[in-house]
Amino acid sequence: MEGSGAAGVRRRAIGLFLLAAGAGTFSMFMLLDPERAEALRSLALLGAEQGVGAAFAAGLRSPVGVWIALPIVVPLVAALLELLWPDTVPPPADGAPVSPALDRPAVAQAGALRLLAVLQEEARLVDFVQEGIDAHSDAEVGAAARTVHAGVRKALAERMKLVPLHAAADGALVDVPAGFDPQSLRVSGRPRGNPPWRGVLVHPGWRVLDVRLPVPIEGADMSVLVPAEVEVAGGGGAA
Repeated sequence: MEGSGAAGVRRRAIGLFLLAAGAGTFSMFMLLDPERAEALRSLALLGAEQGVGAAFAAGLRSPVGVWIALPIVVPLVAALLELLWPDTVPPPADGAPVSPALDRPAVAQAGALRLLAVLQEEARLVDFVQEGIDAHSDAEVGAAARTVHAGVRKALAERMKLVPLHAAADGALVDVPAGFDPQSLRVSGRPRGNPPWRGVLVHPGWRVLDVRLPVPIEGADMSVLVPAEVEVAGGGGAA
């Protein structure tokens, strides 16, 4: 799809072409039939603003004057074309929803909060990380980590499709081609010269092919990952 800038350039080029063609046609008309040209000039000036009328009067007196007046007339035609054929998309009709401008930091923050909320809901990840583990034995920490691991794995499997970027296994010898994508492949160590290189695959990397995070309710406070939970026993009446 062409951008609005390209449309504006095309529009102005068409307008200038039509203006020049009209000026040339009127010049020939003045040379071939001066009497009718004078009548047409008077009709064109009828009802014009004083400044615009003077510009036309200066240009319509002779074929050469038409071309001399073009610098004055061109801005007027360009302004008319701008009104008839604007670059920007017209505003929506009354009552139609207006899409807000994309706020990239806000979108990224909302996505991170939704993912963290899912991991807390499924695996109590925030509880595990926020709780101090120094007072617990390795066996207790290991048992808790196993539970968190299972919950995180389940949450990611249900809401994301993850695939490795490199097909080889860790520790395999792989080639780094010339012109490799630095976003998909990070080179460490001390490579000499320019690629291609050959080295040991430390990590295959990950790519996300699909994301299915829950859509927040309109007006919801995204900073609340999970609500506080109160268990009320027996009827719930105040003491």
